[in-house]
Amino acid sequence: MNESLVSVVAPLEGDTPDVVQAFVEETVAVLRGVVTHYEIILVDDGAATGAGESGYAVRGRRGRDPHEAHKDRPRVIQFLIAVWAELQRVQWPNRQALVTLTGVVLGFVLIAGGYLGLLDAIFSELIKRIL
Repeated sequence: MNESLVSVVAPLEGDTPDVVQAFVEETVAVLRGVVTHYEIILVDDGAATGAGESGYAVRGRRGRDPHEAHKDRPRVIQFLIAVWAELQRVQWPNRQALVTLTGVVLGFVLIAGGYLGLLDAIFSELIKRIL
């Protein structure tokens, strides 16, 4: 079972409570077999409410449009605020994943470097003999 947090965002758009309840039950049944932590965010007219088993709260600020709050600031500041907001949403890897992925990258770099070094040595020797 995967230990990551999965968020499901579902627009309601006028669905009946029965349809919403059926969607939530079906989604929970699927998620329980796949991950240990999940949250379901139901969105209706821009207002979000969250439900999840593991005590995760819905992230973000409610009650205002994020674009409206920063319109009076310069565009560069708006951009930096948007960049910071995106960085807040990134799911950063844990230490084990970081070490594993770093090892994969370094291994690939060593293999590619060795391959290119070998080709360089072969072709430089070939060029020396031709000239």
